[in-house]
Amino acid sequence: MRKKRNKKLEITAELMHCLAALQWGYKRKSMIKSEWRYPEGAPQFDQAGEFIAWLAGSGGPEKSAAAWRVEAKEIPGLFIETVKSSDLHSTSPRAALAGLAGALEALQPGSTLAAFTRSEYVQTAANNILSWKAQDWEGSDGPLANCDILRRVERVLRERAIRLWVYYVPKGYSPHDETIERLTKRARAARRDAA
Repeated sequence: MRKKRNKKLEITAELMHCLAALQWGYKRKSMIKSEWRYPEGAPQFDQAGEFIAWLAGSGGPEKSAAAWRVEAKEIPGLFIETVKSSDLHSTSPRAALAGLAGALEALQPGSTLAAFTRSEYVQTAANNILSWKAQDWEGSDGPLANCDILRRVERVLRERAIRLWVYYVPKGYSPHDETIERLTKRARAARRDAA
């Protein structure tokens, strides 16, 4: 039984590696390194299944906040929506990456997640996470920024055998941008309220 599970994890990792190979070029921007302080979450859905998520983040000099919404595809009206703030300086892409970690942690093992975000960084991170892990979290410029969250995302994907697709949504493209805009406003409000 254990051998089958390991094989399934390898297939999932192989699929993610293939998706990374298809990723278009991305110029790495420097990100501020800091810890994202909120505890890992236990699954919030009762069963594995197919899910859709929307991710947003708001960063600032004193506070940052991540917001995410996860909906079950098979059961209309079944969703979670969460906003978490951090008292550390962070960027919006880092906060959105933390939102991806939170969305993945809400899922049961064996689930599938299609995530939509305005952050090209989150899409790039999801597509390259296995190759970055193979390179011991090093990029061409040295250690990767946001390794704490990247490791967390990779661990949840591996331990829960979750299949993930991340899609970049430019601002103004419906219908996903409406949900992302609402989440962004909630993240900004949480960041302001926490200050």
